[in-house]
Amino acid sequence: MLVMSARLDLGPERARYLRARPLHSVVFLLLLATVAAAEAPATRQSGFTRLTVANPMGGGAIQTVVWYPTTAPASLIKLGPFDLDVAINSEPEAGAHPFIVISHGTGGSNLGHHDTAIYLARHGFVVATPMHPGDNFQDTSAYGTDAQLFGRPRHVKAVLDAVVAHPVFGRVVDTARIGIVGMSAGGYTALVLVGGKPDFSKLGAYCREQPADPWVCGGRKSEAPPGVTDWALVRDPRIKSAVLLAPALGPAFDRAGLADVRVPIRLYRPEADEVLRHPYNAEHVRLMLPRAPEYVELPGAGIRRRPRGAPRAPQCRDRRLLPSDASVGRAASDRFERRTTAWG
Repeated sequence: MLVMSARLDLGPERARYLRARPLHSVVFLLLLATVAAAEAPATRQSGFTRLTVANPMGGGAIQTVVWYPTTAPASLIKLGPFDLDVAINSEPEAGAHPFIVISHGTGGSNLGHHDTAIYLARHGFVVATPMHPGDNFQDTSAYGTDAQLFGRPRHVKAVLDAVVAHPVFGRVVDTARIGIVGMSAGGYTALVLVGGKPDFSKLGAYCREQPADPWVCGGRKSEAPPGVTDWALVRDPRIKSAVLLAPALGPAFDRAGLADVRVPIRLYRPEADEVLRHPYNAEHVRLMLPRAPEYVELPGAGIRRRPRGAPRAPQCRDRRLLPSDASVGRAASDRFERRTTAWG
């Protein structure tokens, strides 16, 4: 069902933490060569509607925001630490629009990539940003369990189903042009959705080689690998393209596990990553994929360790590579149109 309220209660500590997490800035870089072709019409704005989707992993809800092109006037609203220039619960622009889901990293939220989502909506995309239950800034209780590692791709599938079947948004989504953007744990999520099959037994060998890695070898991933074996259950053939930014859990994938990944992929590796160790994650995935992805290294960018007292979640910081909205609009010119042609 639609949730009409635009209120988000974060609390002062969580709000300060989210302000320190410019995850969306690096995703902007990710989109420089994969996003919209034409300039946004001056009359087009970003709509904003909350959607509550049933969680297929254990019940509860996946709190999702849908961003979409609209000609309704936008106004500036403040949600927690974020200032959003959006048209709340407005009518979507008619037409068949490509659809992108953005999967946040561990400890993220459904607003963390708001500027990317707004930019995309103004350029004609429908965008869904789910908040993964048990793996968000309010609750990381699912970290390293089936509820996270098998649940995340199921969350995305459920959100895709809900948006496509929605009486309003289903009319304006082009189901032949669906893509996914994933950061960190979201990159892992995207990789599974397009056919990747992780083998968590491989983490034992990795941890013998890299025992000081606290994110993989110091947590529940190494103590109790997920019991899921049928990863085909969460593959979603509707997704025709993927953009991965610093995908997590690279050591769990090998060539056999990625053999069925056939969609076009753009893969980013932050060069100064303090959490996802090189060459075991993005670089490893690049080498294991059956088709070479578009591969970009981001000098000076990286996920860093959390500050003392902050909730346990990786942060991404790239102070030297933050583009303005205008530069993103110019640089993102025609690459996505070529990619959407490939999707067909």
